[in-house]
Parts: sequence; C-alpha cells; structure tokens
Amino acid sequence: MDKKQARRQVIASLEAGRSKGETFAAFAGSGIKERLLAFWIAAYCDPRLYARHRRKVQVLLAVMLLQAAVGAVAGFFLGSAIGPKAAWVFTLLGGVVPLLFAWGFHKPSVNAYSLYGILTLSQFPRLFEGYAEDPLGTLVGAAITLGVVFFALYVRRLIFPDFAFIGPRKVKGRYVFSS
Repeated sequence: MDKKQARRQVIASLEAGRSKGETFAAFAGSGIKERLLAFWIAAYCDPRLYARHRRKVQVLLAVMLLQAAVGAVAGFFLGSAIGPKAAWVFTLLGGVVPLLFAWGFHKPSVNAYSLYGILTLSQFPRLFEGYAEDPLGTLVGAAITLGVVFFALYVRRLIFPDFAFIGPRKVKGRYVFSS
C-alpha cells in the first residue's frame, strides 16, 4: 500500500467516526511508520472542533487580511525606493505571503499554523532593531506581533489538540490522542 492510499484510508476511517486512538491502533504495523501515521491522525481537523472555534479562526483571518494590506503598502513604499519593478515585487510579496497563511488557516492546515509560528518567532530579534530611535513604538509592535503569534498557536491547539509544538504529542514514548 502506498502512502497516498494509506493516508486516504486513515482519513476515511476518521471521517467514519472512528476514534483517533482506534485508528492509530488499526493502522500501526501495516508498513507505515508510526510517526507518519501519528502525524496524519493528529493533523486531521475534526469538523466539530473547527465549527466550535470558527469565530476564533475568523478573527485570525481578519488579522491576516489586515496584515496583508499593511504588508502590501509597506512593500510598495520600500520597493519604490529601489525602483519601479521592485515596488511591484515587494508589494506582491508583502501581500501574498499573509494571504497564503490566511488560506492555510481557513483550510485548516496544521502546517500553516506551525509554519506561521516558527517563521514569526524566528524573526523576533529583528523586531527590536529600531528600539533606540523609537522604544515605545518598537515595544508596541513587538507586543502586537507576539499577541498574534500566540493567538494563532492557541487556535491551532484548540483545533488540533493532538499536536505538540511541531509534531504529534508523545507521552512516555507513545503517541497519545484526545479521542
């Protein structure tokens, strides 16, 4: 059985109402690595959880759309200082990247939430570059950025409760699932 077919069977089992623990036990030892199987199961978005936390996802989408607009405007002004073609490139990059994350949040994709958290937190030291010129503005910007990142990771934890920071949750060497 190839990986695509196995993944489809795992998703079909979960959509049929089988618990995540039962699904893991049924497919473990069938030639699929346990880590990959646990990832597929933990990355499955339960429609009831998504419906319960739909408003939080919508708030996150609104923030991402605002971030896309601000990024496009900032990219335009930054790129126009370089040249006319750079203005369009920077505008597209500043606007499209947040829109891709918004699409991943809406889909919902656990990888989009994780990648957003990792990329934003990796850029955290750069937030303090202008601290000497404008300490208050820098601190406010850093607080807003951290707030959005932690809110996105909080929403991810609500929708995908079986995920640790990057991969499926493991307790004492065994994968554990909420249902």
